[in-house]
Amino acid sequence: MRGRKPKPSGLKLVTGTDRSDRQNPSEPKPQPACPEPPDHLKGEARAEWDRVCGQLCALGILSQIDRAALAAYCQAYGRWVQAETALDVMAHRDTVTHGLMFRIQGGNP
Repeated sequence: MRGRKPKPSGLKLVTGTDRSDRQNPSEPKPQPACPEPPDHLKGEARAEWDRVCGQLCALGILSQIDRAALAAYCQAYGRWVQAETALDVMAHRDTVTHGLMFRIQGGNP
């Protein structure tokens, strides 16, 4: 295909460039649905799934095909929260570098 890649119809509608003569009748349009969360999501990751999934479902922009991408985001969010918690604990122990630098047994960074 030559030229620019075609924009999805939803994006054309939002940007105000939607025209009836340029619509793609064969464009895939997945049905809005709320996918079930994967079993491996725990703790903060599962809480983020519930929060985001509820909002996206209410807007009607989430479908079954989005499950893996949403799960990856939620898992990354959960790990980020764990990392921030661990840094906070280390910051209380180390008042100089606030847990951002480790020292070996000899005291060297």
